Amino acid sequence: MPSTTPSTTTSSKHLPFTIRRYQPSDHEQVRILFRQGMESLMGDAALATIQAPALAVPTLLWSSTVAVLVSRRSTFRPWFYTVCSGLVAASIPVAIGCYLTIQGFSSWIQHVLEQEDMKSPEHLQIRFGGNGVFLVAEDDATGTLLGMVAAESTPQDGVFELRRMSVQAQAQKRGIGKQLIRRLEHELGPTKQQIYLTCSSVQYAAHRLYETMGFIKTKTQNYGKWQGIRFFRYEKNY
Repeated sequence: MPSTTPSTTTSSKHLPFTIRRYQPSDHEQVRILFRQGMESLMGDAALATIQAPALAVPTLLWSSTVAVLVSRRSTFRPWFYTVCSGLVAASIPVAIGCYLTIQGFSSWIQHVLEQEDMKSPEHLQIRFGGNGVFLVAEDDATGTLLGMVAAESTPQDGVFELRRMSVQAQAQKRGIGKQLIRRLEHELGPTKQQIYLTCSSVQYAAHRLYETMGFIKTKTQNYGKWQGIRFFRYEKNY
């Protein structure tokens, strides 16, 4: 993914950082950025799962049934055993739902790291080479990668898919995400017609970022029958 476009150094209220093209030597840090970014969503994804009606309603019915059965059999402090049995009964499907959600996330992360573009610099070149772009934000003081973003070309001329957007948790609120998208738009040149992306409903900070940068939510799709997670399609036309 060579480029003759020079790197740009951006100052923030913290330390300056440089946005530049991805290099093969960045690969391990890019993998870490991806893993940490995805793992940070696990808690919210699990919460969305247990709040989903498809799981919450059966859990309520199941725990209520168990509580009633226990209260009928108990002669000593029936209210105490009713409450405790209901809580224990409710915790079982909740725990299973959280476990399956986190396991699903972990399996997908490993798949991307071991089978898809994050496997090696060569795999990244295949996916984001040609008309595509892969950018990183590097801390000028430490050389640590603070963020990344990529654009993958599509069969439609001038249409690109924004992918692999991630900013290190400790580096957020420094404007890095905005600067990465601005530089990405510049790198794609004047012939671009549209950039689109898919974002999950638990990526709250990402929603604000994309909407601030002029992307419009155009489609919503549910993920599975019970997970409680939705995916949004955002588009920006030029």
